[in-house]
Parts: sequence; C-alpha cells; structure tokens
Amino acid sequence: MRDQLYEILVDVGKWSIPKLQIIATSRPAVDIEKILSKLTKLSVVPIQSSAVDEDIRLYVKSRMANDNKLRSWTQKIEDIETSLVSRSNGSFQWVSCQIEKLNKCKTRNEIRQALATLPKTLEKSYQRILDNIGEEDHFRAVSALRWLMFSQRPLSVKELAEASIIDPNSDPAVDGDDRLESPTDILQLLSGLVRTYHEDHLTYSSPDEKWLNREVVKIAHFSIQEYLLSDHKGPRLTEVFRIEKFSSQRLIAESCLLYIDFVRERCEYNTPTHWDLERLYPLELYASRYWPHHVGTCETMGNTPVNLL
Repeated sequence: MRDQLYEILVDVGKWSIPKLQIIATSRPAVDIEKILSKLTKLSVVPIQSSAVDEDIRLYVKSRMANDNKLRSWTQKIEDIETSLVSRSNGSFQWVSCQIEKLNKCKTRNEIRQALATLPKTLEKSYQRILDNIGEEDHFRAVSALRWLMFSQRPLSVKELAEASIIDPNSDPAVDGDDRLESPTDILQLLSGLVRTYHEDHLTYSSPDEKWLNREVVKIAHFSIQEYLLSDHKGPRLTEVFRIEKFSSQRLIAESCLLYIDFVRERCEYNTPTHWDLERLYPLELYASRYWPHHVGTCETMGNTPVNLL
C-alpha cells in the first residue's frame, strides 16, 4: 500500500500544474521516511508533540464529556486529562487506546493503577489489549481480526460474529452452538482494536448487495494491522495472535466454502429469501460471492493451485 502511494506521489509530482501543492502527514516510521526521501521537491516539516498537545487535550475533553462513565471519573480524579496529554507524545491513537482501558475501570483504585502504568508506545498498548483477551476467546478474536484485515468488503457486526465461529480445522467446522448470544459481543471482545460505522448501499456495486444498509466493523487504526502483521512481536503474540497474509487468505477461502455447505445442508428442502438468509445465516451472501476471490488470491500468493473444492 505504501509503495502504491509512493508511485502515486511520484506521478503527481510530474504534473505541470502551477501552484499545485500536496500535504501528507504521517507517523515518523522508518519505512515511511525511506519512501518519502526518494521524492524530489519534498519539504519535510516536523510536527513536535507540543504543537498538537492542545488538540489532544481538546480530544480528551470531548471524549470525557460525551461518555457518562468517563465524565463521572473526571470529576473524581482530576489528573486523568493531564496524564493522558503529557504522555501521548502527539499520538491521538495512543490516547484513544488508554481511554478505552480507563472506560473498563470500576473503582478509583483501578483508575489510579491504570494511570500509573500507562504503556509508553502504541505497540505496548496493543500488546496490553491482546493480553487482556482470555485464553478461551483467543481463537474467536484472532479469527475475527483475520476476517477484518482480509475480507473483500467491510463486514457487518452480524457477519463478523458469524465468521468468527468457523474453524476449518475442526469437525464440524461450523457449529451453531458456538454462536455468541449477542453478535455485538464481538465488539466487546475486540474493544480498542475495532470501530463501527454506518455504511449505506451506495458503497456496493453488486446487484445482490444493493439492499445492504447496516453498521459495519473495521480495524480501528492502520497501525493495529501493521502490528499484527509485524515480525517484531513478543513471544506470546507470536504464538497466539500471529496473523500471516497467505494463511489468512487460505483460511478465509476454506471458511467460505465450508459455510456454504453448512447453509446448503440446512436449506436442502426450502429456498430462503435474502432476508431469511441475512437473519439465519448472516455470512452466506459474503461467502457465496467472494470465495472465488480468496481462492484466487491464495493461488496467486502461493504460486500453486489451491484445491479447496
């Protein structure tokens, strides 16, 4: 993705358009700096953290003011705002992660403990979030994150919750009794790692998807995806939460086909409508439409045919 952005910037730089200027902002990541350093006519303007502290302070105040629980904590512990701003190092995403953590605290002592042990970096923030996921939820969490990172289009809350129960390495691969009692529980499980937003039907060009109009889920910040795909991980993350592109595409391809079989077996003697499918089998539309994409991606990435049928 960054290489593609670099190519676009190079092409734009060749345009002969008077007074054309492009502003791009980024975290001070080494690989980003290397890419941008290749551009000619580039002016780099470092933004020191102190320059954005006031913006972060306003962001913290807004988050606190619009959340009943956080607002009550702010009234009791005055240094929440100061602690977050002073340690943010100019990162809004870091602040957002800490606010998610504070929102789970139930006592003043828990709040004070959380403020006293704030992680120094985004990566350590993400590691802490993952560490707090119980072992019994590891598979569901990793599966959901994998789908969010490599699905061909955004998934609804129901689709994501349904996708997280499919395990191609189990028998049966799809067990309805593994479904969450409420699909929104998947958001609680991944709190701090995902966000939701409303996406209307205009996003989709496919005729069978034009009726979609729902709340969808996405990774909360691109740095989370970078972290999960990075080789620089702690031992626990390497073993439990390692996500790799090729194996993820293969697992999703297999999951789509297994889910289609699961639905077919249960609909053998009747033909459900779109609405019935969405209600009873939320992932069927995605699986039926996009399994060829994931199979094709596997074969392209692996450079060998993938026999999944």
